[in-house]
Amino acid sequence: MDGKNLQMFLNEGWKDHSSIGTEVAMALQRSGDPGKLVLDAMEGFYPPHLCKGDREFEGEVARRSCILLLEQLMELSPEIKPHVRENAVILAFDWETKLKVESGHELEVLGFLWFLASFRLAYAFDANKLLGVLVFVARHIQNTEIFKALGLEDKIHCFLKKLAGSQQDMQIIRYMYALGLLEEESQKRPR
Repeated sequence: MDGKNLQMFLNEGWKDHSSIGTEVAMALQRSGDPGKLVLDAMEGFYPPHLCKGDREFEGEVARRSCILLLEQLMELSPEIKPHVRENAVILAFDWETKLKVESGHELEVLGFLWFLASFRLAYAFDANKLLGVLVFVARHIQNTEIFKALGLEDKIHCFLKKLAGSQQDMQIIRYMYALGLLEEESQKRPR
């Protein structure tokens, strides 16, 4: 199966995304080059979206499929071959020019972040800009491992300050808990 067909399969079964993560992971593991497979599947992320016959999949469906693939690739964490990484960098810069960090484009922003994390490309982008983008989609991020994958663990306190500035108190608590910072704070306090 090539990347385009894998995305078509996911687009057709988008309602089952929550239950097919394991199948996607197995397909990636069986692939000789999971990075290339996922990179090829990213073709449908921006218009024109992939079509099957006369049916063009909606952008939201295509983006959710791409994000699922990227999450599974990050979890698998295969070696990304140099030529695949080069093509991924080119695509990442192309996506950055199209990226709209505004309401209604959360899936687009999440896809961009997962792409950078999965292909380990954050080094090519300004960390402070990435933090701003993370703040924008903070409530949509389920897996805090994205901070490590983006190389931003040392900037978590800056991230939390930015969340505070954007009035996202519940997100601050959620992230502090998920990243083990609540335990750190409670251990620092005198008894």
